[in-house]
Amino acid sequence: MARAFTRTVLTAATLVLAAGPLAGSAAATSGSHASYVFTNADSGKTATLTAGTTFKVRLKGCGDCGDSWSFSHRPSTKVVKVVKRQVIPVAKPGMVGGYNHTVWTMEAVGQGTTTMRMAEHSASQGKVIKRFSLTVKVNASAGLPHSG
Repeated sequence: MARAFTRTVLTAATLVLAAGPLAGSAAATSGSHASYVFTNADSGKTATLTAGTTFKVRLKGCGDCGDSWSFSHRPSTKVVKVVKRQVIPVAKPGMVGGYNHTVWTMEAVGQGTTTMRMAEHSASQGKVIKRFSLTVKVNASAGLPHSG
């Protein structure tokens, strides 16, 4: 019994440590083709990435309020390419309440620095209720374009 408990604890600790880099610290420098996720808590930070790196911005918002996240300032397309945008509800179908994650999948495409800003707009009041910003500094990788 004690062995099974110890094995479970060690397995859980290993999973936590292995998953750590996927959370993506905004201060971290990524390797090529690594995936990082930046959240509401990373607002105002700078991420240093290598060209060719895929990353995500995942912002939490009020799902059943009708609120929505959108760009208030898009990143430079010479530095960062938006690959796709998804809204992922966290609540199971039929449940009342809950929130959504708006997730942008992006790729660092060329050397340079760009800032993106997003705003969550209230559906009922039509005003900005939350803001997010992230500066992305992209270091060039061999064979990828440099921005001017």
